[in-house]
Order: sequence, then C-alpha cells, then structure tokens
Amino acid sequence: PKNIFVYEVYKSLALWCRMMNSKEGKNKSREEEKKHGEKKSEAFKYYELAKDICSNKYGFNHITYADIHLKKAEFYLELKEYNNSINHLEEVLKIYEKLFPIDPVHEDKYAKLMHKNLRYGNVYLILGNIYFFLKDYTKSEDYTKKSEEIFKDNFGINCIQIIECYYIYGKIKKAKAKEIIQKPNCKDD
Repeated sequence: PKNIFVYEVYKSLALWCRMMNSKEGKNKSREEEKKHGEKKSEAFKYYELAKDICSNKYGFNHITYADIHLKKAEFYLELKEYNNSINHLEEVLKIYEKLFPIDPVHEDKYAKLMHKNLRYGNVYLILGNIYFFLKDYTKSEDYTKKSEEIFKDNFGINCIQIIECYYIYGKIKKAKAKEIIQKPNCKDD
C-alpha cells in the first residue's frame, strides 16, 4: 500500500511530462487532440487517486496532501488554466497555515523555520507569476514581494528565487510601460 501511493504519484507526473513534451500534444489534427485530451484526463485521474490515498492515510492537513495540490497547480499552470492553478495554490497555503503557522517567535528550530519559509516563498513566487499572466500586476507585485522578503530574510540575496523575483518585477514594469505607451492620449514628445 505505501508503494501504491508513491507509484501513482510518480506515474501521474511521468504522464504529465510525457504529455507536455510529446509531439502528440502539439499537433493540430483532431485525432492527436483527442489523444492529448485522453492523456490529460488520465493524468488528472491519477492525481485524484493520489489525493484520495493520501487523505485516507494521512488526512487533509498533511504535507504530502499539500504537495499533491502544488503539483496539480503546476500542471494547470503549464496548461495555462490559471484560475484552476490559483485554486490549488490557495489550498496549499491553507494547509501550510495549519502545519506551519506564521509565528517565527515561537519556532523551535531554525531549520524548520527555513523549510517552512521556503515552501511559502515558492508558492508566493508561483502566484506572482500567475497574476502576471492574468495581467493583474498589483497582485503579481504583492505576491512577488512576499516571496522576495521570505527569501532575502532566510537565504540572503544570493539565491535563485531572488533573481526570479527581480525577473517578474522587470516583466511587470515592461508590461505597464507598454500599456502606457498604447493609451490613445499618450503622445511621443
């Protein structure tokens, strides 16, 4: 039974990778689109199976259950189904809040605090990206700022996630500038 859970999770991840990288997923023919849709459905079936097994074994407030939601959110992000991705990321944050309450004053160990913050920081970073794609630049900046603060406070300025935050900020500034330029009352002087 332990191996079934791990097997199903990895199987769904492998199927997802195969679907996203295969030529079949990119072709325009109806037959290929049908195969692509079947693979997507099969991947979701395995994610649901993994969630069911995890919830029965550990309950809904377990780190593995949050990880399954996170993987599903990433899957939806790759499919550009941003609202579905946001819904799963919000579930992840709810679970994290129960498992890792944000109260650094009462933390026992520094390692636990860093682990907790790494998880929160990564979710906020993904949300910052999603809201950028949805052109909600205010929310994108807010989530990216939360992520940046977490990573700076815990890992310093020399971590890859800080670079990713700055990259998102750059994309936001570029998009905002493009919006300003495209306004009808904006004149070139």
